[in-house]
Amino acid sequence: MSLRVLAIQLKRIGDVIQTVPAVSVLREVRPDAEVTILVECGSAGLIPMIPGVRGFARGTPGFWEWLRSSYDVCLDFSGTDRSALYAALSRAGRRITFQRFRKRWAQRLTCNVFVESSVRERHTADHFVDLLSGMGVHGQSSPLRLDVPPLSREIARLLPEAPYAVIHAGAARAEKFWPPERWAAVARTLFERFRLEVVLTGSRSAAEQSHIQEIRRSLSSVPAWDLSGATTLPELAGVIRGAAIFCGVDTSAMHLADAVGTPCVALFGPTNPFHWAPRQSRSVVLRAGVSAPFLPCQKGVPLDALPAEEVIASAASLLTQKAPA
Repeated sequence: MSLRVLAIQLKRIGDVIQTVPAVSVLREVRPDAEVTILVECGSAGLIPMIPGVRGFARGTPGFWEWLRSSYDVCLDFSGTDRSALYAALSRAGRRITFQRFRKRWAQRLTCNVFVESSVRERHTADHFVDLLSGMGVHGQSSPLRLDVPPLSREIARLLPEAPYAVIHAGAARAEKFWPPERWAAVARTLFERFRLEVVLTGSRSAAEQSHIQEIRRSLSSVPAWDLSGATTLPELAGVIRGAAIFCGVDTSAMHLADAVGTPCVALFGPTNPFHWAPRQSRSVVLRAGVSAPFLPCQKGVPLDALPAEEVIASAASLLTQKAPA
C-alpha cells in the first residue's frame, strides 16, 4: 500500500519552487510515496510542472475533497495558522513541521512531530529537505527541476525569431528595482555584442509596468519584446527556457531560470543570496560590495549600489562559456 503524503506550502511562488527538491528527495527515497501538494491560487500554475506529484490550490473547486482525503503524513512547510488548520483537517497520523514553529499555538495544537533545522544557516531548498527527517527520510537536496510544457503558438508568436535574452526587471518589492538606464546598458551590450534581442518579462502590477516602461524608453535602438503580464507561470518558464541567457532580480522568475537550466545572472540587494541563490553551474550571483561565498549573517545592501559593468561582465562570461555536455 502506498504512503500518502500531503505537502502544504502556502507561501510565495519562490518558496513553492524551493520545495520541489524536497519532493524529489522524498520520491527518490520512498518511491512508494503518493505526494499531493497544496499551494495558494497564485502558485497553481506550478503544480503541473512539479515532477511526480498531484496538487490543488486553496479555494479552487474540489479543494475540500482533496484536503479531506486520507493521508498518512502531512508536511507543513509554511508554519501559518491556516496551514495548521489544513494539517489538522488532513487527518494524517503524522503532522510534521519545523521546531521554530512550535512556539505558535496553532502548530502546537495540530502538529505532533517537530524538526530542528536552522532557517538562517541553510539554503531554503536544503531547509525544506530537512523537514523530511520527521518521517525518517534523509538525503541531500536534489537539483531543482521542473517539467515545462512546450510553448503555445500564441506565445511563440510574441517572441523574436532571432536568439533572445530575457530581462526580468520587476519584483513585488520596489527596493528590488534596479535603475532602468542600467538595464538598458545591459540590453544594449547583449544586442550589439552578442546579437541577442531582448524579451522583457514581469507581472501586470502598476509598479512593475511603470518600471518596465522606463526601461523601454531607455532602450532606444535595441529591439525589445515586452511580454510582461502576458504569460502564465508555465509560459514564462517556457520563454525563459528558450532564452540564451536570463538576467534579473531575485524573484520567482530567477528560480524558474535555475530550474530550466538557462544561464542566469541574478541581482541581489535586500535579500541574502545565501538563502535564495540559484545553484545550477551556469549562474552568477551579484551583490554590491559582497563576493561569493555568501554568508548567512550578511545584511542587505541597496540594489542600486550594483554597477552595470558587473552585470555586463557576468553576462558576457556566461555567454562565452562552453555549455556542459
